[in-house]
Amino acid sequence: MFTADALLNAISQAVLATDSGGTIVFSNPAADHLFGGTASPVVGRSLAAVMPDHEVSELFAVVREEGIWSGGRRSPDDDSLSFITACALRGGDGAINGFVIVSTPLDSLDLPRVVDESERLRLENRLLQAERISSLGRLAASVAHEFNNVLMGIQPFIDLLTKRAGSDPAVKLAAPRIADAVARGKRITQEILRFTRIGEPTRVPVKVAEWLHAFEPEVVQLAGPLVTVTTHADPSLTMLADAHQLRQVFANLVVNAHHAMPNGGKLEVQAIGDAMNDGNPSPIPAVHFSIRDTGVGIPEDTLHYIFEPLFTTKKFGGTGLGLAVASQVVQQHQGHIYAESTLGEGTTFHILIPAAPAPSITAPPQPLTSRRVRPDMRVTLIEDDESVGAGLMAIMDFEGIAADWVRLGAEAVSRIAARFPDAVILDLGLPDLDGIKVYEQIAARWPDLPVLFSTGHGDQNLLTNTPNGKKVGYLQKPYASDTLLAALDELLG
Repeated sequence: MFTADALLNAISQAVLATDSGGTIVFSNPAADHLFGGTASPVVGRSLAAVMPDHEVSELFAVVREEGIWSGGRRSPDDDSLSFITACALRGGDGAINGFVIVSTPLDSLDLPRVVDESERLRLENRLLQAERISSLGRLAASVAHEFNNVLMGIQPFIDLLTKRAGSDPAVKLAAPRIADAVARGKRITQEILRFTRIGEPTRVPVKVAEWLHAFEPEVVQLAGPLVTVTTHADPSLTMLADAHQLRQVFANLVVNAHHAMPNGGKLEVQAIGDAMNDGNPSPIPAVHFSIRDTGVGIPEDTLHYIFEPLFTTKKFGGTGLGLAVASQVVQQHQGHIYAESTLGEGTTFHILIPAAPAPSITAPPQPLTSRRVRPDMRVTLIEDDESVGAGLMAIMDFEGIAADWVRLGAEAVSRIAARFPDAVILDLGLPDLDGIKVYEQIAARWPDLPVLFSTGHGDQNLLTNTPNGKKVGYLQKPYASDTLLAALDELLG
């Protein structure tokens, strides 16, 4: 029988394996030729040295968070294109021990024999577009992180205003409106982060008629003044869904409908009760949405590709991401999405989302002005942003929590050793040390010390490798002070 090495050495794809630090420990002949050139073989060199046109540290970060990375590469020598995929090598304990990188040159696919030149150019253009979108995604994630910190610098002071408002009518009027603006900013950053990576939905029972009624003004605005919008939903329907994620899906479909009706038309959004089979013995109750426009329609030969990433029929401004993201979000809801269209008559998108029992009536939350009587609590806050730190310190002081503010990761261990806090609030994006590294130092010395992660990034996946049994929590900035206090109470409970 053939050995694994013999098989890897025989294929035309370039295969590299690195250790966890990025040093190459295996390369097949194709990889030596592609990445080594005159200096082959490449074993013993760093991946960053043989792939200088890629941000290797960012590549590894994406693999650690999402399990896989893919992108394009244009050779600086002969201008040829390759498609590269990277994934993690894990040991028996699940820890990442290294990485595997596979590069497939498009020339090796012998595209001219299976497709014409125009199809080859289309594939190359889509690959280059994927590279641009990948870069844009990294920029978007960075912007979202910084914007979340700005919002987090405002949120605690809004809460303080609300708690101390008393009978001042001006404060009572202003505080909720500022809070609404911060909440809207948070939704925007969540959508930006969703562009870079689609998180798992937080599915809860949602009353369909109420959700659609609240969404209707945005539908009217997105559809434009020339489009007549009608909505209808059975008031008895309740779906199991992430309301914010589905809102973005529907917004994208409405924008597409607007583009399909440049001279105006009608847009109908309806929700009825239905069922999904999905191969189960008994049908699954579902909510069936239909979004119907009277636009130009989609050609039949195009309809099969509309949910593919980077596929777009728009000559200007289309990214080819909207429907691909919509399809992924619906699938993560364990639902279905499909489209029907007739040229010259319009298009209907169908979305089926699992139904849920009507939500039970719960007691209303306590007003923000109430203060919980809690035992003495000592907290170490590790946060470099001045406005965020000042706001959190003010909230904890108001709540009677003795807090110590540390601005650098390098100072965290010594300050914790000096104060022996009950819990730590740890920002992941520190300027001197990675927040995960700080956490590892804390956990090594105080394995039972509760740690509450606080971050503006959508990077909760980074926390999946925390030691078993460790008391940890996670808060996505910006968060309200009551959310922070509830998280601390839960960790210390």
